[in-house]
Amino acid sequence: MTDLHVEEAEGREPFVVLLHHGANSLRSWDPFLPEIAGGRRVIAYDRRGFGRSPRNGVFDAGLFDRDTDELAELLRERDAAPAHLVGFSDGATVALVAAVRHPELVLSVTAIGNHIRLDHATHELLLAGGPEVPSERHAEYRERHGADWEQVVRSWYDLWTQGLVDWDIEESLKAIRAPVLVVHDRNDALSPREHAVGVLRSVPHARLSWYDTGRHGPHQVERERFDRELEEHLRASETA
Repeated sequence: MTDLHVEEAEGREPFVVLLHHGANSLRSWDPFLPEIAGGRRVIAYDRRGFGRSPRNGVFDAGLFDRDTDELAELLRERDAAPAHLVGFSDGATVALVAAVRHPELVLSVTAIGNHIRLDHATHELLLAGGPEVPSERHAEYRERHGADWEQVVRSWYDLWTQGLVDWDIEESLKAIRAPVLVVHDRNDALSPREHAVGVLRSVPHARLSWYDTGRHGPHQVERERFDRELEEHLRASETA
């Protein structure tokens, strides 16, 4: 039985699994519920090392592989496969890797602001910004992770500035057979366009929806558009 912190909302099958971004938690999806699932059953959970899940995560280049194996275990335990995977940033990368490693468990992938490697621009941006969190967000991080929130953030920062320097998954994405919707902002400083284009290059049947919000999370800005496009993607995947 998985020891991750998992929350589930009732609804019809198939399941929709929400995968949180960066140094965050499942709470980041609260503003999107219940509309994001269109009446489907929802699973959201804190990935290992984050939120209310155990702090025994290993933050190295194998993290995303281990995350997807734990996701697969969770889906099997709850008889929730195949499921739609909806991920933002690191969560989007988990969703893509899951479609490679556990294709039988994935009905569709929606990847928002994904990464396929640690590109130079993102690396330099993170190094320049440092691991410090703006003071106005301290309460948010404390609420989502607890008293050790600063160590959680530091572990994530070290991953993206040191642990993933030689990491690259673009070639492996050619194995994906599930329908993929890529949601990406043209001017995303944390995930340049190459990450969205790289998915399309490797997954010919993927579809790309460009946004122009100037944000890493365009779905957070254009909620109605995102909800509409996601529902269209989920329905098309279910009838394919």
